[in-house]
Amino acid sequence: MATYSRKVGFVYIFNLLIGAGALALPKTFSDTGIALGTVFITLLCTLSYITACYVIEAMAAANAYERIMERKCSMEAMARHDSESKQNGITMDPSEAEKQEVTIYIDQKDYEITKKFEYAIIAFTLGPFVFFDITSSKFIQILTTVARYIGFGLMTILVILRFIEGHRYMPQVANVKSLPFLYGIALYSAKIQDFIPGIIMPMSSKEHIYRILLGDFVTCWLFYLFLSYASVFAFPGDEIEPLYTLNFFQPATSGSIDWRLVLGTMLALLPVISLVSIYPVLTVTLRENLKSLSKIILECRLKRKVKFPVIVDRFLFPPLVFIPPLIVAYITQDIELLASITGSFPGITIQCVMPAAFVIAARYKIKKALGTYDNPYKAPLSNMVFVVVVLGWSVISVVMMSINLILNPPE
Repeated sequence: MATYSRKVGFVYIFNLLIGAGALALPKTFSDTGIALGTVFITLLCTLSYITACYVIEAMAAANAYERIMERKCSMEAMARHDSESKQNGITMDPSEAEKQEVTIYIDQKDYEITKKFEYAIIAFTLGPFVFFDITSSKFIQILTTVARYIGFGLMTILVILRFIEGHRYMPQVANVKSLPFLYGIALYSAKIQDFIPGIIMPMSSKEHIYRILLGDFVTCWLFYLFLSYASVFAFPGDEIEPLYTLNFFQPATSGSIDWRLVLGTMLALLPVISLVSIYPVLTVTLRENLKSLSKIILECRLKRKVKFPVIVDRFLFPPLVFIPPLIVAYITQDIELLASITGSFPGITIQCVMPAAFVIAARYKIKKALGTYDNPYKAPLSNMVFVVVVLGWSVISVVMMSINLILNPPE
């Protein structure tokens, strides 16, 4: 399988975090208030970093556990062969017999992430990327990152010009009623846990992987706050568009074309650029998850290993991935609603519940097999207290979102 450097891996993660969901943050941030919004964005970014680390730790443990089991099976087979040799009258030296006792051992290299364990195990122009691997979109990731920096630079210039022209507004401090919408969108923006296996595994070196991940999250946290603060002070709350880039697309009433209109038109395309970078990663990840889930179901029923034919692998699963989003796109264009729904109950499950469950199961399995757990990829905040906090926060979040859904049902 093709690989890429840690810098390219950084770009992949950055593009996922700074996606179309981030452009929906300013509107909900304004509705929620700068104080409450700042606290929750910081909290959710921190939480997302912790659980992303849990996924990496669980991946390393899964690789190690598979190698342990393969080694155990091999050694048990050798022991059975020796036993059969004895029964056939072939004698062995006692010291050699003692050496061949089945003893499971593990090396630090066993934890190396060389095999991808998908999350599930536990627009037509971009559609063809679904038929390939994540590494095939490497150059698109780099180009869209450059374009994204240019876009954010243009937004910053236009906001500064508004300040110079006297457009300054005082945003509200806190509004609890709008918190669920910010929560859903912020969760959606920072949710990358299900993409971690597909991004980390092809990296040629996993050294300092947690530093790379921390750099991504700190950069994106600063970006989220900068984007949100700039919007609430530059535009009145009721004028901020659900998709922030549309605030800069204001055709002149006289029909004349000026340089701001040109820049605004370019910025209106920024969400498309975001989707160009995210779409291949998202669809390939979902395709692999569907394949893995289908394999699990079939292997449980057939009681044997299953390998899909090429026509099924390459031409059946991809359409199952890219056709449903096209249908949804024709049904509704309410970005705020879509982001809040996908970022609420499914989001908290993917971002918090599953990573915590993975790391608990991984530690239990390794300790049961070896009696000890010495994973070099152990998460920075690996203490069980943090795992419990993550699960506790998940329960609180589900209760909060359920109450909000009952009190404020969607129209």
